[in-house]
Amino acid sequence: MSQFRILKPYVPNQQPITKTIPQPKSKIGDSNTSFSDQLQKTLNNSDVKFSKHAKLRLQEQGIQLSDEELNRLSNGVDKAKQKGAKESLFLMNNNAFVVSVKNETVITAMKQNNMEEQIITNIDSAVLL
Repeated sequence: MSQFRILKPYVPNQQPITKTIPQPKSKIGDSNTSFSDQLQKTLNNSDVKFSKHAKLRLQEQGIQLSDEELNRLSNGVDKAKQKGAKESLFLMNNNAFVVSVKNETVITAMKQNNMEEQIITNIDSAVLL
């Protein structure tokens, strides 16, 4: 008489699935948050990076970017990269940004009404958002 051995299916050790719930983001107008703290939070959540100079310009000129505007900027950078751009001028909502497309970094920012008599050099493209 032959013996049969019943094999159990192999099940690897599985860790329990845990899901973290993100904390709600504070609103721009939150009175407990300073402008610079809010600016830093907003910029850290973006795919596009901001140079130290650009952060300073945003703060000096009171330029605040919503999540939707940051997404538009990020999408614009992606499209400019696909077209082969390296350094671009982005114009959006009366604001101007000089962006290193290859580094995905905003180099400087300014309000368009402050651009009179300004010359922007070392760019190879312009993006209207």
